[in-house]
Amino acid sequence: MISLKEIANKNTNLNYIHIFGHNVSCKIFPNLGASIQELTFNDINIIHGIDISEKGLVSYKEAYQSAILFPFVGRIPNGEYVFENRNYRFETNETNRSNALHGLIYNKPFKVDYCDISNSKASVQLSYCSDGNLKGFPFKFELKVFYIISNEDLKIDFKILNQDANSFPFGLGWHPYFKTDDLSSSTISFSSKEKLVCNEQMIPLKTTNNTEPSTFMINNKLFDDTFILLKNEVYFKTNNYKIKMNFKNPHKSFLQIYTALDRKSIAIEPVTSAPNAFNNKMGLLVLKPNKTYHWNIKLKIIE
Repeated sequence: MISLKEIANKNTNLNYIHIFGHNVSCKIFPNLGASIQELTFNDINIIHGIDISEKGLVSYKEAYQSAILFPFVGRIPNGEYVFENRNYRFETNETNRSNALHGLIYNKPFKVDYCDISNSKASVQLSYCSDGNLKGFPFKFELKVFYIISNEDLKIDFKILNQDANSFPFGLGWHPYFKTDDLSSSTISFSSKEKLVCNEQMIPLKTTNNTEPSTFMINNKLFDDTFILLKNEVYFKTNNYKIKMNFKNPHKSFLQIYTALDRKSIAIEPVTSAPNAFNNKMGLLVLKPNKTYHWNIKLKIIE
């Protein structure tokens, strides 16, 4: 049996929806960009989220745990881009490198449209609407996020509607950190022949051959890399669990991997575009007025 509760906090940014059952627990924070900050299967917490505290909010600002990335993923140098012969500029929130980082909605409050539960799963739909007043992205849009949680998997469906009179550029992604008690012995599997080469500002300059095998152990490696995928799937195995992520995409997909400095988790991020896609056009998508874009991710615990 799956149950659902909405938990209020003195600081409303820490309000969350708790979905729980015999083998699953999931906490969704509507006012932190509809992000998931806990995901537990079979009593094993696989997502490294924030503490439900003021300290946790500070951590979220720094690490973007499980943030939904839109309208861009990764970094844009100086926050500047040109679209259809017009200049735009985002605020630079990675100040030490003078970059705009991880989009605009990771800290926005989402409306809870509905929650539904059955014996085997729970469904939650959340939405965020922009009236065109976001700095650097003066376009009207609606983003819906639809979570479906069962005892063995998580499905995330995204729907973006362009409500503006003009087309707009965009990328979309998810920024989860996966917990591990021994990162060095954990393995990751995906299919890629190319990765991006970045400058000191962590902005992609070119592609190069990916020399990692399709399955490899993390060992003592440090990653902050973007890979161009041949297949839209990735596997991650620790001493305690193994997951598979699929992300349906009719076009080229990218995977960002980042090893946390404390080596207690690793970010494995499915994204639709490269960092700085608003300028380098790698994977950049454009949504016309009154059109919608759909994308989904499935995360499953496997034996």
